[in-house]
Amino acid sequence: MLATYGDKLLETSTTGRVRAETAELAEILFRLAGAWVDRARRLTADPVPDAASAMPEPLPEWHTAIRTQSLRERLAAIDAKLETVDGLWIARAPAELRGGIGRELALLPQADHEN
Repeated sequence: MLATYGDKLLETSTTGRVRAETAELAEILFRLAGAWVDRARRLTADPVPDAASAMPEPLPEWHTAIRTQSLRERLAAIDAKLETVDGLWIARAPAELRGGIGRELALLPQADHEN
């Protein structure tokens, strides 16, 4: 997953170049992915953990802050879209609209609206 995330960060470029911060984070992710693979190999060979198979360093603290901010922005965008949809929703159509729909359905041949 770490390597996939690193790949996705690098794929965001449309010019073949990414910002230095993006490249730095991708490098951290690839290094962490490699560290986890090495740990898994060592534990496969010897399931009793030792100092050499200690857990790799977690993601930098600033990365968590960026992810949290990004999540907040996405949730705000979703909320804005939901408000638009809520504004378009009619809980119960007015009687004249319901009557018009009923009259139109009554004019259709029976076979057209049975299913």
